[in-house]
Amino acid sequence: MDIFEEVEPRKKRPVFLTVLGILTFVNSGYLLLGSLLSFMRGPLTNDEIENAVAQGMKSINQARTEGMNGFADTMEKMLNTIHFANDAHVVSTSIDTLVAILAIVGAIMMFRGQKLGFHLYIMGCLLRISSFYFYIPAAEVSGLMVGYFTFTSGLFIFMYSRNLKWLK
Repeated sequence: MDIFEEVEPRKKRPVFLTVLGILTFVNSGYLLLGSLLSFMRGPLTNDEIENAVAQGMKSINQARTEGMNGFADTMEKMLNTIHFANDAHVVSTSIDTLVAILAIVGAIMMFRGQKLGFHLYIMGCLLRISSFYFYIPAAEVSGLMVGYFTFTSGLFIFMYSRNLKWLK
């Protein structure tokens, strides 16, 4: 009776997974740091909002004078979200924090070879894509913002999925 089983040695982590993980750590770490600092700082003051809107309106007016009305409309919609996000400061900042944590924990788990990390990462991406609808009226949500986060999330989910055979 042989008490030793032949165990196949664990293959090394794919380089592509390592690169994706580092990109996720940098991006999500930046989001986490920003959201934690935002928690500590609190919502913007009326003066800060007015300054941000004034700066944004300069760019919007310039775009309109150059005939880029569609782009200017999109920029204006994105500028309006400052008010909604500020009014729902705790909600928007909490969602950003949760998104960052899900992405970081998911990436760490994938680094360790755990498939559950992939699913956590997907949950974070879906929350990021839909997060605006929690505190911004649907008619005011910029399709460009949703499209951007959908594209980048989908791209990273696809790239991470190329490593699923290594995950257990």
